[in-house]
Amino acid sequence: MNTADSLVQAEDALNDGDLHRARRLLKSLIDVGHPDALYLSAHFGDRELTTEFEARRVRILQALVQQGHPRACYAMARHYEIGDLVQQDGEASAALDRKAAEAGHGAATLAHGLNCYYGSNGIARDREVGVRLIEAAIQGGVEGAEEKMRDIQRLESSTQDDRS
Repeated sequence: MNTADSLVQAEDALNDGDLHRARRLLKSLIDVGHPDALYLSAHFGDRELTTEFEARRVRILQALVQQGHPRACYAMARHYEIGDLVQQDGEASAALDRKAAEAGHGAATLAHGLNCYYGSNGIARDREVGVRLIEAAIQGGVEGAEEKMRDIQRLESSTQDDRS
């Protein structure tokens, strides 16, 4: 089985809750430091305490962020956004979303687009860029992107009505 097939099957196994199968499929790839295998390994424990798992997860994700791994950037952005396992930091979250979006990560494109549109988390407000990014997320089939665009359209419509 090739690497791509192993990764797809391992992720399917994780999604199905079959950790034993996921571990077996990922072991040789983890042993050689394959980034996508390491990313997947950050999603399940290996007979360790919860605190040990959480610390290992953050270490793996942070190492992958340093390599520019888009999924790891997006995952760490979510941790920073809500202060889960790390100190809450909106600007760090936004920077990681931007990095992942620039690498083509769909959900990060939506998150970065929202930061741009609203001027949040230390990102300068740029509605045009925000709308373009949200449209790209819609084109990429990102869940929730169409709803966010409708919210923006309602907001802009009500703002125009208030000006009239």
